[in-house]
Amino acid sequence: IEPLLNSNDDTYAEPPVGLDEEVDRTNPIAYSHVYWTKKPYPAIQHFIEQMTEEGDVVLDNMAGSGMTGVAALASNRKTILADISPAATWIGKNNLTPVDLNELQNAFERVADDIEDEIQDLYKADCPDCGNTGTLAYLRYSEVHTCKRCGTEINLDEAEQKPRTSKYYCPGCESEMNPNSQEPKDIVPVGAIYSCDTCGGRGNKKRDILQSDLDLLEEIEDREIPYWYPENDMLPNSRINVDEGMSIPDLYTKRNLIALSTLRNSILEQTEEGAIRNALLFTFTAILPITTRMVQDRDKNGILKGTYYIPPKNKEANVWNTFAYKFNRNVSSAKEHIAEILDNDYNPETDARVYTADGRDMANIPDESIDYAFIDPPYGDTVPYSEVNYLWSTWLQEDEDFAREIVVSDSSEREDKDEDKWEEEIREVFEEVYNKLKPGRWVTITFNNSDPTMWERFNKAIIDIAFTPYNGSLTIDIMKS
Repeated sequence: IEPLLNSNDDTYAEPPVGLDEEVDRTNPIAYSHVYWTKKPYPAIQHFIEQMTEEGDVVLDNMAGSGMTGVAALASNRKTILADISPAATWIGKNNLTPVDLNELQNAFERVADDIEDEIQDLYKADCPDCGNTGTLAYLRYSEVHTCKRCGTEINLDEAEQKPRTSKYYCPGCESEMNPNSQEPKDIVPVGAIYSCDTCGGRGNKKRDILQSDLDLLEEIEDREIPYWYPENDMLPNSRINVDEGMSIPDLYTKRNLIALSTLRNSILEQTEEGAIRNALLFTFTAILPITTRMVQDRDKNGILKGTYYIPPKNKEANVWNTFAYKFNRNVSSAKEHIAEILDNDYNPETDARVYTADGRDMANIPDESIDYAFIDPPYGDTVPYSEVNYLWSTWLQEDEDFAREIVVSDSSEREDKDEDKWEEEIREVFEEVYNKLKPGRWVTITFNNSDPTMWERFNKAIIDIAFTPYNGSLTIDIMKS
């Protein structure tokens, strides 16, 4: 592919002006697919429009979910994005790609016609109010523990929780017990949240577990998972709650693995390779974290981002309901939004590049060809991106490059990924950025790590590369001399 080039050699010597107020983070693209760290693209756009002109080329070689690219295209600039994680470039590529909304809706409806009823049969729920059958929205689960002091069984759903802590009181001896500090005796279903077409509820009727729920779960456990699903082992890392021997299927219930494999297979069968299929698979990967056992049993659904933490009280979400909601409320709106902000002359073949590549090696980009760079590098040990992206990459049948990722990891299998190595590799990234920037052009760096040691290491890594520094209020902005 021919590189993106701009023949404009003007310099932009004026330092940028920082943001004087917080930008709106609630644009549709922000909600379409979770990523562990994500800058709102209007904030990045603020800097791009100061430091470049229309038609200039904007680089982000540690691009994550691609918000620099969205901001560049919204400003009628060209963009080059790269990230070492194939899951990140999958998200970034889809965030930049407009589609025909009518074709996308038709494809969604084909998938719905194909497998919605089949999947919803997995989530049948008896309604005691009217005697008919409804549909589960969530099945609630709770750990059961044994009190170390008196031996009483403690079902966390029934036990009293100590206010503002993760501890519970034993009903037998009233001693305190922290479920995170001991293995549970069992994990049991304790309640259902469901809808009933006969007497209503819209997914918010609540009841206790019935024998029919247990019978359905037993029948599902005897089934084979009908289509492909990832069985990959995960890298052990206690910091992100991955134990030795843990694998991707351990994150899911048997029912949700059946539903997800069925949904993925239908998307592949009902669409041809291209942007429409990718948009539906993008919706699919967007729901992968929130259909795991990691969803907390609270009024608002959520997971502990950047980890694989399975809370002692969790919820199993209905896969089809989650997929349909994500598509109708978030992905469709995001696709409409990206179409609105793009210039009418936008051509993804000539105006954008998205690579899965090491930010230290951009040989496909000519030296001194980039007009501006906006980079949000990994913050040391804050998030081990390839490890937490592994859930997505395995379902995408892609390999994370753990060896080349720039990170400080606590995994026993990545002991070479320490702070010294991180500092050395970050320096190599910005040496490459320096080589690719035109003389007199700027790079803006955001580095959100509150550890002063990591700030010192970061400054040491980049300050003597030959950039001319300028300290902005919210960013470090440095110009190629």
